[in-house]
Amino acid sequence: MEDEPQLLKPAAKIENAFVRFLGFRYSDARKQEVEYHFLVKNIPDFRYFFFEHVSGRDGSFHPYDWKTFATSTDSWAKNENWKVKTRHHLPIGDYQFFIGFASANERMEFSNTVDNRIPIGTLTFDPDTNPIKESMDESVQPRSEEYKELLRIKEQFEPFRGMSFPLYISESLEPLAWPKTNKLIKNKAIIISIPKAGTYLAAELLTNIGIVSAGLHVSLIHLEDYRFYTYNDLANRDEVFRTIPLYMTSAIIQSGQFIVGHIPYSIEAENMLLNYRRIFVYRNLRDTIVTTYRGDTTDKRGTPEMRSILAIENQSKRMSKYLEIFGESLFKDIKDIAQWSKRDVFKLQFETLMGDFGKEKQHECMKDLCTYLGTETSPDDIANVLSRTIGKRTLTYSGNRSKVEDYWNEEVERWFRKLGGVELNKLLGYDREASPNP
Repeated sequence: MEDEPQLLKPAAKIENAFVRFLGFRYSDARKQEVEYHFLVKNIPDFRYFFFEHVSGRDGSFHPYDWKTFATSTDSWAKNENWKVKTRHHLPIGDYQFFIGFASANERMEFSNTVDNRIPIGTLTFDPDTNPIKESMDESVQPRSEEYKELLRIKEQFEPFRGMSFPLYISESLEPLAWPKTNKLIKNKAIIISIPKAGTYLAAELLTNIGIVSAGLHVSLIHLEDYRFYTYNDLANRDEVFRTIPLYMTSAIIQSGQFIVGHIPYSIEAENMLLNYRRIFVYRNLRDTIVTTYRGDTTDKRGTPEMRSILAIENQSKRMSKYLEIFGESLFKDIKDIAQWSKRDVFKLQFETLMGDFGKEKQHECMKDLCTYLGTETSPDDIANVLSRTIGKRTLTYSGNRSKVEDYWNEEVERWFRKLGGVELNKLLGYDREASPNP
């Protein structure tokens, strides 16, 4: 019996924040089936992932395109080191390889575009001439300084190949998400927020301070691209969704700009944002839960779960049912994001920003924030920034602050406590145990 062939490794290292290629081999005697191996480095445990290819440089799908739907299916062979291998039939041709993600409760269906996939590499399969070679291998070319510079530029733009995501080019020929910036500010910033804690209020604040929004709402594996949209354009939020991971996005933001996102804490995410000023925005969780509920009753009202909730006449009973159905996943997300409060971040409390604790604390918070961002401000500047920020219409502002007591009762409070709301509030500095008056 013929010995198994050794893994054929690509000419250049192919790796990103999620996976690293280990190599390839033909898994049948006719060399019609290719088996490839890769090391999983950083896949969120609540996500499924799949690995697939498209053929041709234009991104069109091959007739034999395929998907493997989850790490636990029989399509994978996996050992204790998270080394994964899978195989399928591949005719001769050029292929682009991608990794994609979806949450566990989503159906594993993806449109035939590369917008929802993260590019891994480009390879050529041709068993008659060269079994497996990396199609980007330029090792035979001369290595002049100009040529090296072209390769550097190419490497920076290559990850965005085929994506519906316009890029700008800096004076040093580097990719940028947005060309405008404030050159007087030497830092770039990210707003990391608990949902409905004042994300876009904080964004408006930074804009009025003088930092330029890059127009991106980011997460670990995707983003929402608002660079070219106004409020009236956003009837369909799917139009702005792009599967572009944080490690790619964070590299195309300039000093003097900021981005926003509800990013769960992880060491990997922290490392990706080491050169950012990180502003953690939070709010009493009873208020954020009520505001989230209000938003979801609009955004999700067509789903069967939300229809069952809206069929309940009593507002507090609706709220209780909402937490029964969505509470577990909602509080898990909050818990993951709240861990940023224990890291090296600037803590921006919604209530302080709104002036709930008095003008003196509000202005003191503003002064500290400006110092953290590297801007100079006077008391008059702070008053002017606040007057242009508080009450301003933003992407998600509903027009008025939620009144918790309108939605709360003893049953809602029991769900809040059961789901860990009291402990998370304490982590954020809200030590009050008493519930709102029902």
